[in-house]
Amino acid sequence: MKIDDLIIELIQENKNVIIPGLGSFIKSEGKGSYTILFNEYLKYNDGLLQNKIQQLSSCSKEDAMLRITEFSGLVLNQLQNGKSYKIEGLGEFFLKAEKIAFEYSAHQEIDNLIRVEEPVATE
Repeated sequence: MKIDDLIIELIQENKNVIIPGLGSFIKSEGKGSYTILFNEYLKYNDGLLQNKIQQLSSCSKEDAMLRITEFSGLVLNQLQNGKSYKIEGLGEFFLKAEKIAFEYSAHQEIDNLIRVEEPVATE
């Protein structure tokens, strides 16, 4: 499974998903809607992504961390070369004033997976 897909899956299940070495996705939920924000300063390894990779790939923690490091390096390399990096169905990384920026793009498929529906009142 691609790390891009794991990130989307983890966002579905968590409000905060840290990509060590890159930054953190934060799911901000409102009534019937949500927004995905990105914080380039919160990039320590909390183990969430690493554990998910380890669990699904049956690999060691070190190998899982190596995959994350390679992913973060790929994204950063593309940004430093003037390109963007797109996570299909989630959004796109780019550099803005020499800082990592992320533009969330609501996609119907992930929109349906993440959206928290309010329970319908029955009388």
